[in-house]
Amino acid sequence: ITESRGTRLVGDSLDSFGAGDLVLIGADLPHQYQSERKGTDRARALVVQFLPSLYGVDFFRSPEFAPISELFQRADRGLAFPESVSIEVGASFQRIFSANGAGRKALAFLETLQFLAENTLDARPLASSGYRVNRSQKSVDRLSRMLRHLRQQLDAEEEISLAEVARIGALHPQSVSRFFQQHVGMNFQDYVQSMRIARACQLLRETGEPISHIALEVGFTSASHFNQLFRRVHKQTPTEYRRALAGIAS
Repeated sequence: ITESRGTRLVGDSLDSFGAGDLVLIGADLPHQYQSERKGTDRARALVVQFLPSLYGVDFFRSPEFAPISELFQRADRGLAFPESVSIEVGASFQRIFSANGAGRKALAFLETLQFLAENTLDARPLASSGYRVNRSQKSVDRLSRMLRHLRQQLDAEEEISLAEVARIGALHPQSVSRFFQQHVGMNFQDYVQSMRIARACQLLRETGEPISHIALEVGFTSASHFNQLFRRVHKQTPTEYRRALAGIAS
């Protein structure tokens, strides 16, 4: 990510992202990025999509490239790399995109993969170890539509309707929660709550609004329930979270 910040869903992992965020996502792993765009803010990213057979079917099976093969296996759950790796790979991406000819691009990309493989132990897996990829493209498309609608409703501070989400996903309302459990590792209600908490974190970072106002803004009718759920997710209260951010900024 070169510009923008927001939330990303990779498998059953819901995290914040910002400029410099570097993620390697394995084949068929459902994922979605939602930028927090304001006014003239732009969302920019450098993206490389590729097949493991890019250099030949058996290329990465050779002992010389075993680390890259292991990197691909770890990427089945998605991998988030630290800033030190991201800076180096950002420069490598620029070389890939500016290289003249497919051969030079392929060589530059192979060097990037090797660098990531050498730093894979520093990467953090995203989806949980128990997460299983559903390889149905129809299911991936359906999930993307439903998640996009949820984000739009949350950004507009409008009520989230289970019936409307079911309609968009072409599902019976009683099937929505089971569908979410299968594809993101949590039921529908828990996912909506996690989105609201993520939005609350953004407001705690970027505004000085009273916490009770933030709770209402993100969809909680009870401030005490908001505080309880926030503490369960972040191991601290919203007040402590904001205080910790102020300490970092100073």
